[in-house]
Amino acid sequence: MPNHAPFIYIIGPLHAESVERIKANIVLAKGIAFEIQRTAHEMNMQVITFCPHAETGGWLINIIRKVEVMQNEYHYMRAYLSLLMSGKVDAVYFIGSSPGADVELMIAENMGIRVMWDMDDVGLFLTEWRDS
Repeated sequence: MPNHAPFIYIIGPLHAESVERIKANIVLAKGIAFEIQRTAHEMNMQVITFCPHAETGGWLINIIRKVEVMQNEYHYMRAYLSLLMSGKVDAVYFIGSSPGADVELMIAENMGIRVMWDMDDVGLFLTEWRDS
């Protein structure tokens, strides 16, 4: 097993036409991060999940902060892409397509980062990580 916990970056849509849909996207992404953590813990493993939705998503549903976030969104995306390209990400979990998610997926694939599409992929990745 490598000498560090695997770092898994969650990729998926955040923005939407309605506050309800934004909230649903946040809940879905955070739920997947939790399921990844739970799966690792059931295997007696540590895992680090990074969920951008949890970082800035809540600000998009805050009427006061939303304008500020939207005007400076490129800063957030640039920071997230920097993390993705840092060499610290061991795998990504792809929830679904959106303009930002598609860029993140393209970068992950071009960098040779393992892409997981469902929880079966997560189990396989964690097993391979543990057994390596």
